[in-house]
Amino acid sequence: MAYEITPTTTALCNSFVQKYWALVEPVHKIKTQFKKKINELESTLTGFTFSASSAIEQAVIDLQDNAKALIPEDTVDAMREIKSFVDGCSCFYGDDGAQNAVGSILGSALGIYDRMDDYVLNQTLPEFGPGLIANSLNQILNGAGLGLPAGSAISDLLKEADCMTSCMNALCPATVATPEFQLILNDLQGLYDTMSLDDNPASPTYAQVDYDAIYTTAGMTPTDVLKMNTTIGSLWETTASTASGIEDTVTAIKDAFKGGFF
Repeated sequence: MAYEITPTTTALCNSFVQKYWALVEPVHKIKTQFKKKINELESTLTGFTFSASSAIEQAVIDLQDNAKALIPEDTVDAMREIKSFVDGCSCFYGDDGAQNAVGSILGSALGIYDRMDDYVLNQTLPEFGPGLIANSLNQILNGAGLGLPAGSAISDLLKEADCMTSCMNALCPATVATPEFQLILNDLQGLYDTMSLDDNPASPTYAQVDYDAIYTTAGMTPTDVLKMNTTIGSLWETTASTASGIEDTVTAIKDAFKGGFF
């Protein structure tokens, strides 16, 4: 049921319009780049010759083993090594030195992603090619490299925009009747369509890349779809677990500095 139309509710409803455009501004900024990657993925997968399932499974195992070797598996041991290094180098004494040490560690950690990509690119498994494109799409949707505030992943922004339009539709009849609201609805749907994202709130892949639609466009068989999903899933899982390992180690280091460990 809509609220009674008063100056206050009118102002609140009008504010939805302004907030919508501010909310989706980051999405519009990456839309063209994202669409190019979608087109690249569709083009790459069209007529693609897939490897045997056993080859893909082994490549996934090798990838995960390689990623594990890039980050410290034991945070405690990593901390001891870093403490020993800091204690043995006068450059790292004092608060400024401690911060420099953390900065160096963070810099090394960020380089892990580049080394992962280099490793994947040097593998002979052809599925890793389109897999890297898909992985980059997933990273963009999660806000990687976009300078967004924490919790402001592209997918989350779109979900919030969906919620706002639903609220406007339910609570703001005067606003909904305006051309501006229809413009918002068209804009939001256009973002989903242009970026090939799942626009169904009930779907488990809501606001994520609609890979099934891409596979259909590329004319892939169900068997090939399974192989491609395995490759994409392994790359994304490995990236996420590597990021988690880096985050755990860096958090422990920062906490140690705060607690006087060094």
